[in-house]
Amino acid sequence: MERTIATIAAVLLLASCGSQPKLTKAEVIDYGEIGFSDIVSYIVVGYQSHWKDMNPDEMDLSSVYCYCSPYCGFCQKDINGDDIPELLLGDKFEDGSTVLYDIYTIHPKTASLIHLASGGERDRFTVTESGTIIEEGSNSASDSFTKAYQIKKGKLVEMKAVTLENCPMDIDITTFASLVHESENVCGGYSGIREPDMDEYQLFREVTDKVEGMTFTPLTVQTQVVAGINYKFYCRYSDITEEDNPGHCYLTIYKPLPGQGEPTITSIEKLK
Repeated sequence: MERTIATIAAVLLLASCGSQPKLTKAEVIDYGEIGFSDIVSYIVVGYQSHWKDMNPDEMDLSSVYCYCSPYCGFCQKDINGDDIPELLLGDKFEDGSTVLYDIYTIHPKTASLIHLASGGERDRFTVTESGTIIEEGSNSASDSFTKAYQIKKGKLVEMKAVTLENCPMDIDITTFASLVHESENVCGGYSGIREPDMDEYQLFREVTDKVEGMTFTPLTVQTQVVAGINYKFYCRYSDITEEDNPGHCYLTIYKPLPGQGEPTITSIEKLK
């Protein structure tokens, strides 16, 4: 955990300031009671453990981090030009577009952490080049909405009249998965979490396609060198024999050394 926080602090390129009775903005970001680093660290640890015995609700975060893509991450950026950074948490897609699930800022006078917005599957946020925050969501399948906000004095203020811009701000996401420390790839130790490569994806498909009544989609993988290799996949699954599906699981595939047998599933651990 200490190594994770140290890495995050380095990635964020934050000032190293000692604690003071009245915290500065830089101190809140790095060392405050609940600062930017604390928020990011919590999600990174969640990724490391695949959210076992953890829940984003404990930090008032969107629950989407429990099952979002390996490209989900964060960015620290002053989006409204007031010299106060915002912490943007979200997902960057292959086409370069970004959606945000949580947005934090620092209060300009008290230097306290402010949770401006939190979304989920039905309501997500984007930011335009001018710093306008656009919320798009739905209350039901037929009841969609679009709202626009600006950050003013540490608050999210809804704009009553706005012409929606089609100029999204460029947000450089650092993925949470990239901050999970990889252990040495030695006998007994699992590697860090990452997206499966093409060979691993093909191996996964060849093995899981033989499972009747269930379908699996790999999201991340960890590897362990034994007398062969264990592949521990974090997956989304669908089980036609269950009512409460789809769900998520750990699925471990053992691939023996060449000439010593075929790859097989050794365990499927369904997550609540």
